[in-house]
Amino acid sequence: MSENYLEQYLRELIDTAKEYLAEKKPGEFWVSDLISCPHKYIMAQKYPEILLGHTLDNNLVLGDIIHTGFESFLAGRGFMIEVEKEVKIGNNTIKGRIDALSEDGLRVIEIKSGKDVKNPPSPHHVLQVYIYMAMTGAVIGKIVYLTYGRLVEVEITKDHILEALRQIGAPRNLSQPNTEWLKEYVEWWTNRAPKPLWPWECDYCPFASLCPYRKSNGNRR
Repeated sequence: MSENYLEQYLRELIDTAKEYLAEKKPGEFWVSDLISCPHKYIMAQKYPEILLGHTLDNNLVLGDIIHTGFESFLAGRGFMIEVEKEVKIGNNTIKGRIDALSEDGLRVIEIKSGKDVKNPPSPHHVLQVYIYMAMTGAVIGKIVYLTYGRLVEVEITKDHILEALRQIGAPRNLSQPNTEWLKEYVEWWTNRAPKPLWPWECDYCPFASLCPYRKSNGNRR
């Protein structure tokens, strides 16, 4: 029987996810944690198997393939790809994996895929990119949407980030994206009540059926 390349690819995704989850230690927060419900972080510590099972979701698999293609394009234009960054904030460690970072460290690009995006940029994506900018010292942050509904590149502005922070009730004392701002944001997030940041979040959470704080709009984005 000939080799099944799709199975090999999917197995690599699972193995990578296992390694990623195994490396996570108490007091470590991924950027994806910081733009989501604080209780989701707690549930992920208790039930990592649920996150692992989510790895082969069709949308995530297709998203990985799309990311790989556009990252290859950016790499040919001088960007560093899948850049891992780590910042110490008090007793906590913030870790991020940036899709693309220019060689001078001044431009961050985040790639998003899926069915469609309404009124880009989405606030949670803006917040993610802004945290990356704070971690790297970048001054330009962009989001490239490669969705079935639209193909668009958006540069985030101060108004975008202020609106994202307003929606979740976070401090809006902005000067520039730096570790001082990140420290204030992390302190806010870690002390926040265990409830979703965004009104649609529970409809997509893999832990929703186990969560005592679940709030459903019945309207998946």
